[in-house]
Amino acid sequence: MGGDREFSLKKRVDRAHSGIIQAGEKLLDVTRRSLPAAKHSVAPSKQSAGSRHLSAFPLYAPCGANEQEKLVEIVDSHDRPLLCMPPEEALRQGLSVRMVAVALFSRQGRLIVHKRPDDPGFTGRWDIEAGFVLAGEAREDAALRLIASCMNLHGLSVTPLSGGDGYGRLSPLFSLFIVRLPSGLYPKYAAQDMMMVDADELTGLIRDVPELLSPELLKAATVPGLFYAR
Repeated sequence: MGGDREFSLKKRVDRAHSGIIQAGEKLLDVTRRSLPAAKHSVAPSKQSAGSRHLSAFPLYAPCGANEQEKLVEIVDSHDRPLLCMPPEEALRQGLSVRMVAVALFSRQGRLIVHKRPDDPGFTGRWDIEAGFVLAGEAREDAALRLIASCMNLHGLSVTPLSGGDGYGRLSPLFSLFIVRLPSGLYPKYAAQDMMMVDADELTGLIRDVPELLSPELLKAATVPGLFYAR
């Protein structure tokens, strides 16, 4: 009886493993067809199809600076890179990519949020700075790039609070950084599109009107010590 159960379990595990391999091969095939073959050729694997694992799928061939700016890495649930593709295609297919968010705090310790610009499904929601980690880019560099974009300012330091680099784990694919802005320095949003909240006010917004907050802000709010990290 015990041997039959073990054999049945082994069959289910083998079937699931085979399904994972087939899904990965289908993803790779779809991605090949979605991008110009001349620019993004994929090197063939040296392993046989039966023994290949998702982590063995090669990245697209190294790209130049201009091409790299347009690509993100598709990763598995353990943050292992599988391949690269344009972010719009990754979103369209619902694939896993690395994201980074930056919580900007005023000198008084209040979180600065702004209304999200045109974005299907989320336009007008209160948001923090968030975006993709580009192919070959470190998470911290992605955070600094977001700050430079929203403030036209370089030289600020960021503090990691959670993410896939060994910090407190919210998700290995979502990294959160915080920035304490010098007195009188704010992002370049219109006054009516920006507000500052303390911990109690953010808790009230989440309780009463969560539909007015972006997914990234809701994720950031769950990180312990968001308002008290130094």
